[in-house]
Amino acid sequence: QWTISRRLSGQASRNERIQAHQRIPKSQEETLIRWVLRQESLGYAPSHSQVRACVEAILQQQGDNKPLGKHWTTRFVKRHPKLSTKIRKRQEAARSDGFTPKAVNWYFDIRENEYGWIKPENIVNVDEGGIMMGFALDSLVIGSSDPKKKAMLKGVQSRTWTSFIEAVTATRRALKPGIIFKGKELQKQWFLNEFELIADWHYIISPNGWTDNHIALEWLKDVYLPQTEPRDSSDARLIILDGHGSHAQDEWMATCFLNNVYCCYLPAHCSHGLQPLDNGIFNVIKGAYRKELQKLASLTDSAPVDKVNFIRAYAKAREAGMRKDIILSGWRFTGNWPINRYKALAHPEIQPDKEKLLEEFKTPSPPQLHSDDTPKTSRQVREMAKHGSRPTRRKYSKISKGLEALEMKVAVQNARITGLEEQMAQVRRGKKRKAVPNPNRRFVALSENLAAGEALPDSKEAEIEVDVDEEVESVIEDLQCLSDAFNQGLFKSVRSSQHALASLYGGNGAKIIRLSAQTGQSPPPYREITPPPPSAPIYNKKRSRQDSQNERDNDIAQIWAVLAKIKERDTRNEALENENRCLRKEIEELRERVAVLEKQKDDNEHVEAQTNDNTMALVDVDVELADMREDIRELKAKADSVERGELAEMVKHDVLEYMRVRLFDD
Repeated sequence: QWTISRRLSGQASRNERIQAHQRIPKSQEETLIRWVLRQESLGYAPSHSQVRACVEAILQQQGDNKPLGKHWTTRFVKRHPKLSTKIRKRQEAARSDGFTPKAVNWYFDIRENEYGWIKPENIVNVDEGGIMMGFALDSLVIGSSDPKKKAMLKGVQSRTWTSFIEAVTATRRALKPGIIFKGKELQKQWFLNEFELIADWHYIISPNGWTDNHIALEWLKDVYLPQTEPRDSSDARLIILDGHGSHAQDEWMATCFLNNVYCCYLPAHCSHGLQPLDNGIFNVIKGAYRKELQKLASLTDSAPVDKVNFIRAYAKAREAGMRKDIILSGWRFTGNWPINRYKALAHPEIQPDKEKLLEEFKTPSPPQLHSDDTPKTSRQVREMAKHGSRPTRRKYSKISKGLEALEMKVAVQNARITGLEEQMAQVRRGKKRKAVPNPNRRFVALSENLAAGEALPDSKEAEIEVDVDEEVESVIEDLQCLSDAFNQGLFKSVRSSQHALASLYGGNGAKIIRLSAQTGQSPPPYREITPPPPSAPIYNKKRSRQDSQNERDNDIAQIWAVLAKIKERDTRNEALENENRCLRKEIEELRERVAVLEKQKDDNEHVEAQTNDNTMALVDVDVELADMREDIRELKAKADSVERGELAEMVKHDVLEYMRVRLFDD
């Protein structure tokens, strides 16, 4: 009741009363809140120090140079429920800016309109992932309560990078993976007998541990096509994948087209939000792999994580990550199956479109004052309104709010200008980048060419590029256009008789004048003019200007000279291409010789193994012969004793001894 009566009497609440004692007014705090939320939506959520710097800039605009309180930022966040302190996750700027509703709708328009008729058992998502073989994340452990003692986990932190290619279907089936080791050749000692259950995995090596065009094409032919063969040969298949260069090569697209396989490429920098493998499956696999590394480190802290341990750890991690429920959750969470674009639009990492964001956070322009004694800050406006009437104070309050909005806008724009200047500096330092075409359009165009019976373009010739400076290229293009125009007769002379006279007599100091109409005389035509003989050369250090009699011929000559240089460059490029082909041919011959030598080496090893086996067999035969000789000696000794009668005496003695023992016992 007391609160209601105070409100009816016009008294302000406690929060409204303390606003006069705050460093910045309520309107500027609301503008600051909108700026913080806008920065968060853009992927640049400000830290406490950045908010503090922005507020200090606002105070300096108002003429307040006192330092801000130590806990001001914390209390500012606490008194505004729209704000909260959270841990920010660092992400590449291209990924954050590219994953927008516009890109999501563009992708699902293709999925629904072009490939919505394909059966789910024939839809596959493929992606490549990588793991450092010897690195595990920090984790919570139990140890001493002494804060000075740090809990350390000993182990070898190998930085060898190993990649894997995984593929899952919309019906929760996982294809056999492809493991890419860094090296030159596969070693037999990497594969133990206990790996029989995973012997059908596809193992390959590369110089850097990453996939390339050859590996991707080999995986497509040897892994994907055999394992996804539909029951009905007329059914089409669909691969959902990113636009990596190995997936957009002509050989890949042609192989897919010839096997009735369609490729749906994800928008650039959107795989973390639209790809099923990146949403749950890979995270579980990598987490389980790190746990296996910790188990290995607890057993021994000196054994390196080699290929054998990697295969063992990854096989267990894959069992945990490739469960059917996890695969299904990845397809559902991204909206790929069942197809639901609103699932992807509700992704927590999606960024709003820039056009919509700018309209949402657009600040109205504040009113401008043109008086000579216009106050500079909103604080000065409030000071002027203290001694006025209530309507005057109300008007000054509106003016001060406009000034506060202007001050806030100036501070925000200054901060934005600083950020843009830094971005411009980074862009100037950056290198030129090549524009990447849309792989979905390339796939459709290539399919149309193949369907029309056209030949596949040679990828080797397409990859040959000549690095020419942009200015040189523009000059060459201009000269080529001029040459074509001259050849077609599009240029006409615009020189008049006066220009001709000036060119003839200009070197002698002559001046062209116009005759008056009263004389009745017209200037002589150009054809009737006979040029005087040239004057004697004047001794001068500077060479006199000599105009060309036919500038058009000079221009054409220059153009042909440039064209000759271009032709010479093309000839040089052809020579380099021929040399490159010869080198490739020599490399192929060397590879064939290496293969022959390896085959001879294998044959020699086989012969050596057979020789060793024969040697061991001969040793066994010698042992058996020695045993047989010993048996023969024993039999011969027994036969000799029989011949001498010793055996009969021994039998007689044994019989008599036996009878004597029986008689005495009875």
